[in-house]
Amino acid sequence: MSLKLSIPSAAIADTTDKPYTVYNILVRLPLREHTIQKRYSEFLNFHNALTSHSGATPPAPFPGKSFWPRTITSPSLTEDRRAALERYLLAILDSPDPRWRNTSVWRQFLNLPASWTAGSSASRANTALNAANGAGALATIAATGQPITDAGLWLDVHRELKSLLHDARLFLSKRDQALSASEQHESSAGAKRCLVKAGGILTALDSGLKAMSDSASTGSIGRKSCSAGGSTLVSDLGEGEVRRRKDLLAAARREREALETLANSLATKRTAAASATPTNIITDKAALFGKPNGTGSGAKPTGRRVLGGQLPETERTRELDNTGVLQLQKQYLQEQDEDLLSLLHTVTRQKEIGHAIGEELRIQNEMLESLDQDVTRYVPDVMCF
Repeated sequence: MSLKLSIPSAAIADTTDKPYTVYNILVRLPLREHTIQKRYSEFLNFHNALTSHSGATPPAPFPGKSFWPRTITSPSLTEDRRAALERYLLAILDSPDPRWRNTSVWRQFLNLPASWTAGSSASRANTALNAANGAGALATIAATGQPITDAGLWLDVHRELKSLLHDARLFLSKRDQALSASEQHESSAGAKRCLVKAGGILTALDSGLKAMSDSASTGSIGRKSCSAGGSTLVSDLGEGEVRRRKDLLAAARREREALETLANSLATKRTAAASATPTNIITDKAALFGKPNGTGSGAKPTGRRVLGGQLPETERTRELDNTGVLQLQKQYLQEQDEDLLSLLHTVTRQKEIGHAIGEELRIQNEMLESLDQDVTRYVPDVMCF
């Protein structure tokens, strides 16, 4: 299930003159989790409002109120009530009847997104992502680039994207302060992983936003679209919200490119510093004159690629694993496709301009020919005078 609830603990709140017991509710969604604190009186109001809105009593009995002893003086009573309240929430959550979960009372009490419903929204998105928790879902999005077409989930994934970029910045800062080569390598690898994952998430968010924008332009609210993972709900967004989300994506893309440039520049500086050793200088000199290891004679460098030979590592692939290299290659291919598409639009536009110029020249030629004929016809008459 896309939503998981538990009440792991209770605490005594002593912020007023009269202390009271609060119960910590842990709410887990596909890509995030949060904890909310509720008093017993808030649970009671929630129970009454839930019963009133749904028109039926929840499937589990609500724990009764105890006037003596009080929970602030009885740890055993606090633990019993905590367990009873947890059973009460789980009974509503696991019930096959979604009438209680589909109410606004349920969403407001647990601070759930406004678009969340018992049988759609987050649960459908979770099924499409085929992940049991937030980390798995995020990894699936980054690896597959599957479009995020749910409006609420889109914002959640964007928050995770910002967190990844923040982590990449922290890794780069840690690499600047590292004293050993192993620490520098570890921090650099962490930054690369975050940036590659962020690139996949950007692709998923961009394609999902295009789908939602198309839905808004055609006016098909909540339409279904088929994808590799099945049917997913395409949320309809207003034109202003689509522009706002495009600005968010553009800002995140610029931040990622800046971090990637910073990572590559630092790696280049470190490589240049390391290559300044006498051994590397001798090796480079030997390779220049075709002498292996500086002694003897060797074949002259041809500068040609050897078929079947291993390609040299680059600064962007040196610190990536196989999955990261594959994701980077997919990103390169997508960028090349986008560049080719942009080039196609440019060439098409140039072709249209060429046709327009040709048509204009044809019209001008016809006008000149007509003028020439008129001049030829009237010149003898003029010569007679």
